[in-house]
Amino acid sequence: AWNCTTILREFREWQAEFPEALWVTDFNRKYKRTFEAGTQRFLETMYNGRKLWHREQWLTDQTPYMGTKYVGTIVKDDQIMFRCNTPLTAAVAPNYDLEIVPYADMYISVLYGNSSSPIQIRAKAGQAYTIENPLGNTMDDTAILIYNASRIQAINDLSGCYIHDNDFSKASKLQQLIIGNSTEGYTNTFMTELNIGNNALLKELNVRNCPNLVGTVNLTNCGNLETFYAEGTAITGVTFAPNGKIVTAYLPATINTLSMKNLNYLTDLQVSYDSLE
Repeated sequence: AWNCTTILREFREWQAEFPEALWVTDFNRKYKRTFEAGTQRFLETMYNGRKLWHREQWLTDQTPYMGTKYVGTIVKDDQIMFRCNTPLTAAVAPNYDLEIVPYADMYISVLYGNSSSPIQIRAKAGQAYTIENPLGNTMDDTAILIYNASRIQAINDLSGCYIHDNDFSKASKLQQLIIGNSTEGYTNTFMTELNIGNNALLKELNVRNCPNLVGTVNLTNCGNLETFYAEGTAITGVTFAPNGKIVTAYLPATINTLSMKNLNYLTDLQVSYDSLE
């Protein structure tokens, strides 16, 4: 039921009922008159006017906080989603526990599979919290939903989750996304596509040794990306953000299309040009 738009409108309409002259009288009597009489504290510490913009900021910030506490529609629409699997043999042991760092104070809310309610932890900004997998060691195309994606600053190495379907496009504060692994013998055959979008703060993206990952990876909105590891995939194209900060890019031999413009920091590019069209 928490809707900051509705609440803010109610406040603005209520305050608008009072004429400007009344606001001036209120200021003169409470703050100016007492200040001139020698009492400074009312004017110095208590004169906040109508608090229009403070209220706008505070209630807008409360919306995702309350949303993660009570798991409302707003945060359900703002989610990270990926489906986990358990391979028959694995060089890296499957691990479905999560370690999450929030960008701002919130309730970390994670839904595993068809659970009736999410696991919730009241969390402070910048601190890491562990979410233990409640479903056991076997996952068969089982979804994990992390609500309030736009306030997630960091998430642990996900290579042990053996991800299939995924959507990280709303994780706009995420700085590192590790889905692949360089360990000898590691392979994630389940993932066929990567869904990222407005990940403006992302610095590292790792999809190594996901051999069925195909298509084009669009990094246009990842202007802060510094490292991109995609060896062992079957992607055929990469579009880097113009004027981006990419320094290191390791790409597979299947690449036939590259879009690169004003990448002034790129010093370590590993790619075969044999397939370029």
